[in-house]
Amino acid sequence: MDIFVLFYSLFIIGIGRFVRRWPGTLSGYNTMSPDRKRYVDIKGLTSMIQRSMLVIGLVTTGGYFVFRLAGSRTIAHAMIFIPLFAGSLVVLVRARQYDHYPKKAKWPAFVIGCLFVAVGILLGYECLPTRVNVSAQSVTFSGRYGLTIPVSEIVRAELVTALPRGLARTNGLAIGDIRKGYFALEGMGRCRLFLHTGHGPYLVLAYSNGQQLIYGAKKKETTERIYHQIRAVLR
Repeated sequence: MDIFVLFYSLFIIGIGRFVRRWPGTLSGYNTMSPDRKRYVDIKGLTSMIQRSMLVIGLVTTGGYFVFRLAGSRTIAHAMIFIPLFAGSLVVLVRARQYDHYPKKAKWPAFVIGCLFVAVGILLGYECLPTRVNVSAQSVTFSGRYGLTIPVSEIVRAELVTALPRGLARTNGLAIGDIRKGYFALEGMGRCRLFLHTGHGPYLVLAYSNGQQLIYGAKKKETTERIYHQIRAVLR
């Protein structure tokens, strides 16, 4: 996750640099007539966009790591979204100051485009298959909701063919068959899910603190392999 945040922030900063270097690519501006462009302070506009993207990128990275080190995992993850959306609104408002045409045009296309690209990247990352690393000391699940569980704290590992009904999201992602994060299940309570399939088998892990984790790969062979690896280190 740390590496993703760094690349994500660099991508945002790179957008600002790209627009500053090639202002003709700015959506809306590139379709204006030469006469219309004379009313736009394109140097000032692209400079403002570049500075804004730099601030958004730095605040995203800085905020994420500060809250992560402080132990506020939820706020740290929120810092991936908040600076971008808040900064985009500022850019939208300030962009109009650089258009001196009597009847000002709106400048939402660029920012909206950035939002769609950024959201697409985030969703793409969230939908990546969860990687599981099993060692003699611990079991690690990758991703935004990932964690490392010491083998000594695992009290039960089993395969089940179906999940209880009443799966309700409390803090997580739900897209199609993908379920990641915290969900409430009937008879099991609040569980951490890493699901990429809508059918079994599912791996259920119970920790010594009473919490449970459910993992299901897209291919059942993968789920079964992870199960057998965990069973092997628990013996």
